[in-house]
Amino acid sequence: MLKNRLILLCVGFFCLSIVLLLRLAHIQLFSNKKLQNLESINFKKVLHLTPKRGQIFDSNKKALVVNTASYSLYANPKKIKNLHKLSQDLAKKLNTSAFRVYKKLNKPKKQFVWIARKLSLKKKKDISKISSKAIAFVEETKRFYPYEKHLSTVLGFVDIDSKGLEGLELFYNQTLSKAKEEAYSVLKDAKGRGLLEKGTLFKSSRGLNLELNIVSSLQNTLEKEINKTQILYNADSVTALILDAQSSAILAMANTPGYNLLKASKTPNKFKRNTAIIDIFEPGSTFKPFVVASALQHGSIKPNSKFWIGKKKFKVGPYVIREAHKDHNFKWLSIKDILKFSSNIGMSKIALALGDKKLRKTLKDFGFGIKTGVDFPGEVKGILQKLPWKKHLLANISFGQGVAVSALQMANAYAAIANGGVLKKPYLVKSITNDNGVLIKKIKPQIIKRVLSSKDAHTLKLLLLGSASNDSTGKAARVSGYLVAGKTGTAQKIDIKRQTYLKASYVSSFAGFFPVNKPKFVVYVIVDNPKGKKFYASQVAAPLFSKLAASALSWAKVPPLINKNKIMTAKRTKNKVIKKISVYKIEQKRILSSLKKIVIKKIMPNLKNFSLKQAITKLQAIKNFKYEVTGYGQIYSMYPLPGASLKKTKKIKLILKHF
Repeated sequence: MLKNRLILLCVGFFCLSIVLLLRLAHIQLFSNKKLQNLESINFKKVLHLTPKRGQIFDSNKKALVVNTASYSLYANPKKIKNLHKLSQDLAKKLNTSAFRVYKKLNKPKKQFVWIARKLSLKKKKDISKISSKAIAFVEETKRFYPYEKHLSTVLGFVDIDSKGLEGLELFYNQTLSKAKEEAYSVLKDAKGRGLLEKGTLFKSSRGLNLELNIVSSLQNTLEKEINKTQILYNADSVTALILDAQSSAILAMANTPGYNLLKASKTPNKFKRNTAIIDIFEPGSTFKPFVVASALQHGSIKPNSKFWIGKKKFKVGPYVIREAHKDHNFKWLSIKDILKFSSNIGMSKIALALGDKKLRKTLKDFGFGIKTGVDFPGEVKGILQKLPWKKHLLANISFGQGVAVSALQMANAYAAIANGGVLKKPYLVKSITNDNGVLIKKIKPQIIKRVLSSKDAHTLKLLLLGSASNDSTGKAARVSGYLVAGKTGTAQKIDIKRQTYLKASYVSSFAGFFPVNKPKFVVYVIVDNPKGKKFYASQVAAPLFSKLAASALSWAKVPPLINKNKIMTAKRTKNKVIKKISVYKIEQKRILSSLKKIVIKKIMPNLKNFSLKQAITKLQAIKNFKYEVTGYGQIYSMYPLPGASLKKTKKIKLILKHF
């Protein structure tokens, strides 16, 4: 019995041995992907390195951001023979403390630690002089900004692993890094520790490239001029941008002081801000054209309407509206002159006649209180308060107080006037290509909505011509030989803690487009807190606008409307007398004369707040009328309405009321 059991046991062991031998033979002779994968997972790990990011180019395909070869230093602590000496040797080469290096190396259980990343070839060669089998290098790519401060607040920068942290590098991070990572296989021991068995698993392809709308020559001029302006007027900062008037493409944009992209990690965050997009401020009088646009659109005024300005102050509820310039003392002002002389009282009366609902709708249509959608991170939407607005707030908003905007919002809204009334989405990147230059995506101008009829936009262009004329607040913004339309703005800064306006701190700005006959560019400049005797926008912002406008016109090779070098000669004496004719002025008058088509000499004035005697005296100067008078006190309303033609009118109705 025992003998039979032993025989069965031997047969069993024999059969089991045969099965095991067959299984081992199968494993050895035939591939098994599952086991290979398990082997890869259990005995190897992958060291992921920085992928090669795409490059960034300007509009002429000049490289603004590139990749360079770099070398990262690692070590195997188990192979270190003299820890203190190696720490000291590396510290000298890396210009750091020996203790810091010692902390990284003093990990005897590990077989892989990073010592330093993204070193130059020169530094690599220097460190390679250290005789140690415990250290080695792996090649990586490093982001490089060849022009340092150029476009710094637009381009942004990356971290040590080449991930975007600011600007376009952040916004387009996925596009720029759309590549497989470069990886190295590293053998692991039973505890998962690396054994530094290096070998490339696969190499990365480069990410996609960006081609910007930025024109480097314009950008260089802009950066140079805003820095000069900041120094000249001791301003806190200066911001400027240039847009294509027809497409809203951003051609140049910068703010002072900027920063060196090669030293981004050591730069305070406040210098990295793109203030044109992520900061807001009260725009002041540059906001006035949009109030006029709303009034034209809703028919509450006509291009030839006039408003009684009277004294230098206008009471709205418990508040008093005053003119910005102390020397301004007006009586009647047309819409053109209200813009030309930047009358706060005139603008307040336009807004009060218009009403808060209509005005807010137009302002929102122009893009205020909402983001523009620009391809840049951190954009703010600004502040456009909810309805209802009290009368004094409505008056304040009419001249750019009680509302907060970004510089880009303002420039883009002016572009809508310049291009005939269409709001478009501003954009920095015009195309995306691969490493071989093949076009992947073309970014086209994007229409948001029509905000103004072409007729009203044309009227507003002509009205804004006067704001950059010889006797206007914006006369310093003129460009010889060209017609410029624009508006100055000098806004008091707000004390955020006390919620009051500062007495001697201003944001001075100028916004405009040119040439008026066929607008190609919009320029917006802001001088933040200029200090000294000169602080008005007409003194500090308008001259900067003029320089940037001249640069843009020269770059685009836009011929002047009239060549001022041409002269007319006449013989008045025996000697030839050369009489210089400013044909520019003649041409400007010719274009301005087109306004005569909409001017009616006999129009109904705005008599609101007049006494009955004052009203009749004013009307008699136009024509002898019959009057129907109701009530007592001051003029409250009238018919025909202000701005209406009086050619065929025989009787005028006046309603009086005590205020």
